[in-house]
Amino acid sequence: MSLISTSKLCKSYNGKVLFNNLSFSIEKGDKAVFVGDSGTGKTTLLRMLLGIVAADCGSISYGNQELSRMSVDKIRKQVAYLPQGVDLFANTGEELLYLLGLDFSSVSQNMVRLLLSESAIKQQFAELSGGEKQRLVTAIVLGLNRPIIFLDEPTSALDANAVNALMSLISDNPELTVVSTSHNPLWVEFCNKKITL
Repeated sequence: MSLISTSKLCKSYNGKVLFNNLSFSIEKGDKAVFVGDSGTGKTTLLRMLLGIVAADCGSISYGNQELSRMSVDKIRKQVAYLPQGVDLFANTGEELLYLLGLDFSSVSQNMVRLLLSESAIKQQFAELSGGEKQRLVTAIVLGLNRPIIFLDEPTSALDANAVNALMSLISDNPELTVVSTSHNPLWVEFCNKKITL
């Protein structure tokens, strides 16, 4: 049984069909990426899998449990989500750790692997570069140790060295299931499952 599966999903916005009759499956440990031109619905699909956006038709299942209003809270406890360009309700990494109930020890190794100084956890987000902030928040999201993570354009602010560092860190966790969107050729090539919209 697939970890995540969809059956005949369809979604339209303002009369534009984003996708129709979309079915796919994602297995435990897959590193999956949604690819396609801008405006094809990659982020919308990611948010549909999280139960944030409703499908016009079709179904989404996690194992043998269909995503619904009744099951969404239980399903979300298995996942972590890092949207693109997230506005955080925190000023520093330390504050974000506190809000998420995490210890620094759960993210410090991730930070080092993502080429960040441990002191970055104390810096104001406003003082960090886009790439530093993206890597820091990614390190924290990975520190949640959820079995499934959703990443919307996880490399958008990263240079090639940082992208390689992120891929190396994720590769070291073969049990982790990653569902992402990306235009980055390095990331797309890294992912073992590509779903084109």
